[in-house]
Amino acid sequence: MGLDDYTDAQLAQMSFEDIRRLRELFPDKASQNRLAPFDRSSDVLGQMKSFGPQAGIYGLGSPIFELLKLLSPTNMGSRSDPSLANAMSGISAFGKGLYDWNRSKVTNKVRPPAGDAWGQGVESLSPTEEKQRAFIAKLRAAPREQQLQFLGEQFSQGIPDTEVRFQSEQPESQSSVLDMMRYQRWKAEEMNRRPL
Repeated sequence: MGLDDYTDAQLAQMSFEDIRRLRELFPDKASQNRLAPFDRSSDVLGQMKSFGPQAGIYGLGSPIFELLKLLSPTNMGSRSDPSLANAMSGISAFGKGLYDWNRSKVTNKVRPPAGDAWGQGVESLSPTEEKQRAFIAKLRAAPREQQLQFLGEQFSQGIPDTEVRFQSEQPESQSSVLDMMRYQRWKAEEMNRRPL
């Protein structure tokens, strides 16, 4: 099966990995020129799914890259010739990716929205992350004096303990939170008694 057997509609539906495999299978210049816009488009769409608008440099930088390829005597080491189709495919993929990103209400945005420091809406949390979230919620509910005491105890030892050990059951009262704080202090003292 040759590259001519694929329609443009089929190429547009292929994943980034599939397009890259075709580029390896058909190394001639004509094939590379035909595949380049689809490669750019699928790459930008993949980046947009992962990083949202922060990946805009991939799409919006396409015209600059094509201009540099045109001005470079070595074609910037690219397998395809500079073309307006390559530049436009990156820009259009950025627009489509931005539209899809906003429309799908993506929950894995790079920065959580304001007031959502723990990434509310993230579907899969490890048990440790769930326990840490519960602990932080209990700590936030504690009176300010207890919060400051806990932070003082944590930072008095230098580096705060990032691996919080939890009892077998979830804390249900402020006394349980204080027990956890006491355990943290004890653990820090033990670490000071037994240096590495």
